[in-house]
Amino acid sequence: MTKIMERFGVEEGQELEHPWLNKSVETAQKRVEERNYLSRKHTLEYDDVMNNQREVVYGFRNEAIESEDVRKMIYDVIDEALPAKVLEYYQKDDEGGPNYGGLLNW
Repeated sequence: MTKIMERFGVEEGQELEHPWLNKSVETAQKRVEERNYLSRKHTLEYDDVMNNQREVVYGFRNEAIESEDVRKMIYDVIDEALPAKVLEYYQKDDEGGPNYGGLLNW
């Protein structure tokens, strides 16, 4: 930009006005505003996910605090989650067979 200004003989402190320059600045500003908008949008989406997870975790916590038999509640969660996780690793992986190593690692 400096070389272009020197080539056109623009003096320091002189106001810059040209339709191409104005259009270039407008385009750059639109791009920056769009990027900032998308950044804020992704932050809000992430915040929504975090709030949903927080509600689930606090729900389990409150249920555990208020429960008479916490052990039964824990066993119910294990009975629900364990078969689904085992099935996830038991199904075929990229190599065509169950992922026993991943299951053992989990």
